[in-house]
Amino acid sequence: MRRQEIEVLDEVYQGCQMGIEALDEILEKVEKEPIGKELHEHQKDLKELQEEIYQMVQKSNEELEESGIVKEMMLKGSTKWNLMFDGTVSHIAEMLMQGGNMGVIAVRKVLNRSEQLDSQIREIAEKFICLEENNNEKMKAYL
Repeated sequence: MRRQEIEVLDEVYQGCQMGIEALDEILEKVEKEPIGKELHEHQKDLKELQEEIYQMVQKSNEELEESGIVKEMMLKGSTKWNLMFDGTVSHIAEMLMQGGNMGVIAVRKVLNRSEQLDSQIREIAEKFICLEENNNEKMKAYL
């Protein structure tokens, strides 16, 4: 597997990880709300995509960059802080849309820098983008 391909997979993997961790924090607050079901499903989709990436990288004897503890702590702290001041479903939907957009932008940038990618890797990146964009469409109903 080429360096560019690992870079793309790593960016998608990190995007999934950030989404999963943010949803862990948020789901506690909206478990019984209608939005909770949508978020559980989105988190499941992210976990499945992340596992697909992990298996692909393992088969090629490569490694992904681990998410830093500082990055994790900042995400959790930021999410909790935001929810403490405004835990409304509307605000949660907005937070998720902003986070999803950041993930899409990061993956698009790395895709644009990568000239020749294996079609399966490009497909995984596009799947992530599609998951996030579809989730954003669903979140619009909660704004």
